[in-house]
Amino acid sequence: MNVNGNHSMSLEFHYSVKDLKESDPSWIGANWGKNQKKSKFDEILTSKWDKAVENGIFKYKLDDCKYKTLTSSKSNPMHCVAQLNPQRSFKRRKRETFSSMNENFTQNQFNFTKICDDEILFTMVPPNDSAATELQKTASRNVVVVNISPIDYGHVLLIPALDECQSQRLTAASLLLAFDFLQLSSNPGFRVGFNSLHAWASINHLHFHGMYLQHQLFLDNIPTSDHVAGSCYLIDGSSPMPAFVFNVPKQKEARVVVATDIEKLVNILHEGETPYNMMLTRGSVGTRCVIVPRKSTQNLEPSDSFDVACVEIGGQYPMKYEKEFCSVTHDSAFKILAKNAVSNKVFDDLVQKIKQIL
Repeated sequence: MNVNGNHSMSLEFHYSVKDLKESDPSWIGANWGKNQKKSKFDEILTSKWDKAVENGIFKYKLDDCKYKTLTSSKSNPMHCVAQLNPQRSFKRRKRETFSSMNENFTQNQFNFTKICDDEILFTMVPPNDSAATELQKTASRNVVVVNISPIDYGHVLLIPALDECQSQRLTAASLLLAFDFLQLSSNPGFRVGFNSLHAWASINHLHFHGMYLQHQLFLDNIPTSDHVAGSCYLIDGSSPMPAFVFNVPKQKEARVVVATDIEKLVNILHEGETPYNMMLTRGSVGTRCVIVPRKSTQNLEPSDSFDVACVEIGGQYPMKYEKEFCSVTHDSAFKILAKNAVSNKVFDDLVQKIKQIL
């Protein structure tokens, strides 16, 4: 790998497929997250993120955040973490409103072509032999920028093909880049998420979230249950929200197949106007992509506790108020997740449609 450029806006991060890291046996149990050597990707991301903090790029600092682990009352541990982050609720950029989750990109609303140069950390340049270049139509920049209203340390946004101005909809091509984005980190606490419109996405410009959380989450290792079709499985019934799970393979051609299968599922969700959240994570079972169909947020008022988006579906709960942070339990958090899930009928219909096309 090599890095070119002298300024944030021109820095290019080149990597090879050898730099991609799968899950590691040491990421299990008491050894989770210990003695992890930073990858080159981690070194660049964190050093430039720290510099952005020093330069006052963010709307607030994370110094006053508090954390507590939520323990399941069941024998099987379901790792969850509550985080008190009160400033994000009041200082973040105002959310845009969207009439449809299929709304087209428009320059009239805020988008990432309008951000300041000092918010840009670097551009990702995949190698020619990577699956990430297999479906790319142009040589447009894949840009990594800071989230100026961060949830947690190292919170950044990956904007695939920035200049193509794509709407906030998962595509196979963008997923292949996101797979690399996740696996370039050697830290098991680095995860990647996505929110569709009407699933708390605030900007209609294709982007993924990435950040570090030095805690295990239940979505990292929760088992799957039934095989649906193709590369698609169902999440175990212990999850508070039904979901589709895709194992992300190492081999290039197989990676493209999985990303294409996910795009087919996404097309079904968009056709039915069913919003969704996604998380990419690595655990003892390897790298997985979890797609969670959910109720629309279009006419939903933000919760006093936490809003269910891409980090929350995995077990990370950024809380807005001290009172709710102190009172939240594992069971009460799972109830909030369950309230945002689609009905059994809607999910069963989605399963049947997936079986017909994969």
